[in-house]
Amino acid sequence: MYRNAVRYPWTPVHDRQPTVEPPAGFTFLLGDVYPPGVHTPEERIAAFENGPTRGFFNPVHVNAHYKGGHFVHYENPEALVGDVRETFRKLR
Repeated sequence: MYRNAVRYPWTPVHDRQPTVEPPAGFTFLLGDVYPPGVHTPEERIAAFENGPTRGFFNPVHVNAHYKGGHFVHYENPEALVGDVRETFRKLR
């Protein structure tokens, strides 16, 4: 629930960690340009694991792929489906 109708920057209404408690899966694609200077899947995963947003989530699966960008469902659907399956496989 939001305390105010408009809130920037966003802050949670609780102090529990992680902020987003449900298990989450992440698929990163090197076709996206963020963060700058990342060139391999291993570097992209490390950038997330060591980055400022990692503590907000409860990741159960994190993966990165060379192929694909913003429209992953068109550009690399096999990777997306595989990562979704792997995320839920870990939750069984």
